[in-house]
Amino acid sequence: QLPERHGCLSNHHHGERPLFSLPQLMSDAGYATALVGKNHTFLKAEDWDYYIDHPEPLDAEAAQQRRQWVREQECPRLGRSAAAGGLAGDNDVAKTDDALSWLEQDQLKPRFLFLSYLSPHTPYHCPAPFYDMYKDVELPMPVIEEDGLQSKPRRQRFHQWVNDRLLPFNADEQRLMRETYAAQVSLIDHELGRVLEHVEKNQRDTLIIFTSDHGDYQGDHGLFTKSPALYDCLVRIPMIVKWPGHCMPGTRDARPVSLIDILPSLCEAAGAEIPSAVDGDSFLSLLTDSAASWRKHNVLSYGIEGAAAIPEEPWGDELLQHNPGRHGVPWEGNPLSLAGSLHGLRTEKWKFVIDENGEHEIYDLINDPGELNILTRIQE
Repeated sequence: QLPERHGCLSNHHHGERPLFSLPQLMSDAGYATALVGKNHTFLKAEDWDYYIDHPEPLDAEAAQQRRQWVREQECPRLGRSAAAGGLAGDNDVAKTDDALSWLEQDQLKPRFLFLSYLSPHTPYHCPAPFYDMYKDVELPMPVIEEDGLQSKPRRQRFHQWVNDRLLPFNADEQRLMRETYAAQVSLIDHELGRVLEHVEKNQRDTLIIFTSDHGDYQGDHGLFTKSPALYDCLVRIPMIVKWPGHCMPGTRDARPVSLIDILPSLCEAAGAEIPSAVDGDSFLSLLTDSAASWRKHNVLSYGIEGAAAIPEEPWGDELLQHNPGRHGVPWEGNPLSLAGSLHGLRTEKWKFVIDENGEHEIYDLINDPGELNILTRIQE
């Protein structure tokens, strides 16, 4: 469902527990269910047949060193060296280990596995042998507006101001950040390879969907991590489907699929009931039919309506709003810039973003894929 319907509007506003869930629907269809890894949902251990959200790495001492590193950092965003303990000390590797252990258990039922990795994500900290994989590789440079963010909504300028004051990255640190992020991507690619090897070895009829919850600025627009904006670098995330016998390898499809389409797609594939209250549609027909009827847009949304507008520049230190308990540094920006709502519509060519405070954005995605120039600024 869309956030406005289920009420989960942020990490801190969970809404009411929905009437249905994916593991419940899979279980009703006869599947054994498991969640391994990061659980960013309302679901609890009792909602799954098997549940482990924090598997312990093989090298417990190295894992403890990494946790200590995070606690000691003034800004636990960027590691200046490889994370301790190599792969044996890595939490995401431990998730793969645990998922494979569950898959290898004798089980008469078909299986539904939700394997949830953290990387690539802050803190940008990666173990060998992946850490320095991109050290001498030419990486794409950040996409930045010629005038900075002067022509962009105040919300973005304020978020950048907070970052520059509290969490600055110089040019060398930006380069290291992008190297490490790419290394984290390769680490997860390696871990998915381990899962695929197991599936293919056992010749199971398995549908695999790989996706994410959000992207990362990586310096685009002069910003870092994420913030209240609907740029493609944040909202256009991977969606890769592997289902031998049902879709051709290497096929690309530009039609706009959304996270809300995953539940009905999995339900159709598993023969489970698709609840009438879902907002998404099954995309299984797209896997085999390039002419299948499908919508031409995706709906984008962020936040909770009714927030006060960010004051005009100049801004003073009283607006920094330090977050106690994290070395005085806000966790994800600043409560003021995180407030308020955005609603957007994205087609293949256009993106239209409505900000409740009146600073709207229109982008021509064909001629301006970096979303650097607002075509029309509509002031309410």
